[in-house]
Amino acid sequence: FRSLVASARPGLFLTGAGRWTAAPMAKIFVATSAPEGWALGKWRATSPCGKSWEETKPDGTTYRFEALEAAPTPGSSTVRLRMLDTTTEVMLLELSAQIFVDGRFFGEYCGHWEMGSSPSPAPSRQGSKDAEPALPERSPEEEGADAEAQPLKSLPPA
Repeated sequence: FRSLVASARPGLFLTGAGRWTAAPMAKIFVATSAPEGWALGKWRATSPCGKSWEETKPDGTTYRFEALEAAPTPGSSTVRLRMLDTTTEVMLLELSAQIFVDGRFFGEYCGHWEMGSSPSPAPSRQGSKDAEPALPERSPEEEGADAEAQPLKSLPPA
């Protein structure tokens, strides 16, 4: 688990091992259409490891989610979430967010993924020919070794 720390080193965050490393760019799923009566939302990871997510509605209402573990499928970019303290689950896909309540399909949002201020493809696992290359796992000793050589333009959301 990595904890974010505001610092005098823009674009970097402090790992649990006390080393500085480059902060990942946040990818956000943005709903652009929904069934009548539903408010659009934006889903984003709120933890550096991607285990905690949040949906924000236009009026500022937020809903907290946990990411669910699943066996990785080569080429898949699906993000599966469960709303905290409910039976609501969301599957964030390439162009839609599928909503399930009590294990039954409830509806869907259409939308897209954004990184920063411009649209981008969904986060991807290894195997997709159009996917961004996966970064290799790094040991705590390797983290931060080249962080200053790869600064990012902004810190991820707190």
